[in-house]
Amino acid sequence: MTRPSTSVNQPTPRIYGSTIPPIPVNDGSVYTLLFQTNSPEKTESFYTYPTDRPAFIDAATGDSLSRGELKELTLKLGYGLRNHVVLPSLPGGTNHRVLSRGDVVMIFSPNSLSWPVMLFGAVAAGLKITLASSTSTALELSHQWIDSKARMLVVAPSHLSTAIEMFTSILKVSESEARSRIWVMDRLWDYGRAITNESIGEYNSVGGLLGFGRLESEERFDGAEADETVYICYSSGTTGKPKGVESSHRAAGSVFRMAWEIFKSIRGEHDVSLALLPFYHIFGLIAHLHHSFYLGMPTVILTGGFEPTAFCQAIERYKVTMAMVVPPILQVLIQHPAATKYDLRSLRTFISGAAPLSRALVHNVQQKFKPLGWSPIIVNGYGATETTLTVTVVPPSRWDDPSKIGAVGVLAPNLECRIVKEVAIVRDARGRRELVVDAEEGEEGEMWVRGPTRMKGYLHNAKATQESFHAEGGWYKTGDILRRDKDGYFWVVDRKKEMIKYKGLQVAPAELEALLLEHPQVQDVGVVGVMDEYSGNELPRAYVVPSDSTILEDTKSARRHKFEQDVKEWLAQRVSRHKQLRGGVVTISAIPKSPTGKILRRELRSLVTVGAVAASSSGHVTLKAKL
Repeated sequence: MTRPSTSVNQPTPRIYGSTIPPIPVNDGSVYTLLFQTNSPEKTESFYTYPTDRPAFIDAATGDSLSRGELKELTLKLGYGLRNHVVLPSLPGGTNHRVLSRGDVVMIFSPNSLSWPVMLFGAVAAGLKITLASSTSTALELSHQWIDSKARMLVVAPSHLSTAIEMFTSILKVSESEARSRIWVMDRLWDYGRAITNESIGEYNSVGGLLGFGRLESEERFDGAEADETVYICYSSGTTGKPKGVESSHRAAGSVFRMAWEIFKSIRGEHDVSLALLPFYHIFGLIAHLHHSFYLGMPTVILTGGFEPTAFCQAIERYKVTMAMVVPPILQVLIQHPAATKYDLRSLRTFISGAAPLSRALVHNVQQKFKPLGWSPIIVNGYGATETTLTVTVVPPSRWDDPSKIGAVGVLAPNLECRIVKEVAIVRDARGRRELVVDAEEGEEGEMWVRGPTRMKGYLHNAKATQESFHAEGGWYKTGDILRRDKDGYFWVVDRKKEMIKYKGLQVAPAELEALLLEHPQVQDVGVVGVMDEYSGNELPRAYVVPSDSTILEDTKSARRHKFEQDVKEWLAQRVSRHKQLRGGVVTISAIPKSPTGKILRRELRSLVTVGAVAASSSGHVTLKAKL
């Protein structure tokens, strides 16, 4: 929006701070903070807990890695990485054949007990680590490899063929170079076995690097050097190729110190966490590999990701007390028989993130399991890869407050935010400027955040970085629409770019999805806007997974049509006219989602045939779907 004017003053910004007291920000390496190598008195976090206490446990096999063993293995691996990895020379003839401080290593692997050894070994060596989705194709992997300028690819045996395909078929490098770039990580927690694997087939073994020596100390990043990059996660965003998000030692270390400040009051001596979110994602990376370890909490790893029976078995076997999940996992638990077959009563808390958590879903979980004597608390939070995970969290003192169910909490310590209603372009005597208008309390707007956990920027992408920050004040523009209530609690409305516009009015897909999940016959749902070629409006359309799967098997479509109409009419009784499902209801077998539970709306939109929206003279909308 452009506003011509002779003179316009910038409104006073409405800046919100945290109600939680600030904590000292991290001023060194992530490794130094986690393992307290700068604490000769051995009084800090790492030494608060016995070094023989399990740090990570493989849920399926029972293999474990103690806190002390992890520290020793990472210092040994750090030495091997810095002194015994020989790589091809860099382009241009530079004879830089060993790994040096600041070089990038890529990890391409599903969750495993080898992950913490590899990750923290690389951090101890002073390297940057870029984390590749374990579901990447060779083509997708090649983009991240090139963009991150990685020099070494660490890969699980199960993913070796994809790595080879990337180098030889996509990047067209020689087989000899591919063999020198690829390093296979397998059973790094088993020192005796790992060091005997100098190679796996024709490829180098990371385990072989453990036997050459040990770093006397990790690479230091003290003071201003804490602003150097340590992790490069790739954020898919809503358009274009994934972008590399640079997180510094200061940001990563500060975020789990914030979490400690929030959760320390409820930390139990026998707490156990369950890790099922992918470690390559910022949620799994920080919450599972850093946060739980910093709190001295053993972490049980589900190496195969979420599978309902394995999930429930692990809770019963290891007496898990806390699990960090995404809403679709809770949705599955409500309906899967394993949830009533195993004893889950040790689990006191679900911490949910990565996707909106509806009041209806929380209610359904409570109603399902309360008769069985199990009443877990479900806590919501909000964050982003660009903020190194946590932005808001519900403090333990309000976990049992029914009025805050669905809220994502209050600001984490040390953070500030704004809820921006509008950014207008004004032209006056001072030239062309942005006029930022903040929302009033209770109004919706885009959340802007700043603080020590904010990303440095997008790797090698100055344009995207510039577009994501406001020119004044260092604000990161999240792209998410939230509102703040009178108690200082924030509520997510939806993604700014996913809002549906109907006759100038905005419709939040997440709001409709939350309501539709209250329908007794709806198992899952995703809402998108489809374009009406006659009026130029976006029409809300719901893709619905029925609880009764036989509806999908109806070859004559009669039951399916009745179900779709019932759902449409049910919602119409509960929302304003502009929010009604004028785009229709379509039943499908599953809602496409990312590994962290976010609805892949682009895939839902691809089901709609372009130009297949037609309105009849009676106002009835007929939509043809490509299913």
